[in-house]
Amino acid sequence: MARSDLLISLVRAGATGDREMLKSTAEALVAEERAQNHHIVADRLERALSAVPVTPPALTATNSLAGAGKDAILEIEPRTQMSQLLLPLPAQEGGRQLIEEHIRADVLRAHGYEPRHRILLSGPPGNGKTSFAEAVAEALGLPFYMVRY
Repeated sequence: MARSDLLISLVRAGATGDREMLKSTAEALVAEERAQNHHIVADRLERALSAVPVTPPALTATNSLAGAGKDAILEIEPRTQMSQLLLPLPAQEGGRQLIEEHIRADVLRAHGYEPRHRILLSGPPGNGKTSFAEAVAEALGLPFYMVRY
């Protein structure tokens, strides 16, 4: 995405209060700055983004779970698509393979295999683990739960 488009998207996200779009746009700006070897600007953007407290979406009857943990577990409609993420090639290929395994599970089962039902995502805060999980849920049409601890 062109830098001007990213800046416009950033302003729109801030004006509408869309924290997910704000975060993903800021992450895209950081990646663009790093690609241009502007590491000081990228670091400042990351610090600014991490300084903003992330508040969960408002809980409603449709997206909260009953019980004592309703404030800790949120069901969110997955909107992030895999094509929107800036991923290194190994992560991009791994995500594509995981999604394809589930879409073509009947072929695997015909050969005595099952698609993977678990993945382990690791890394420092802000590297896109939640966005990746949301994109997988969106691609497979699965519910997406976020646990706030």
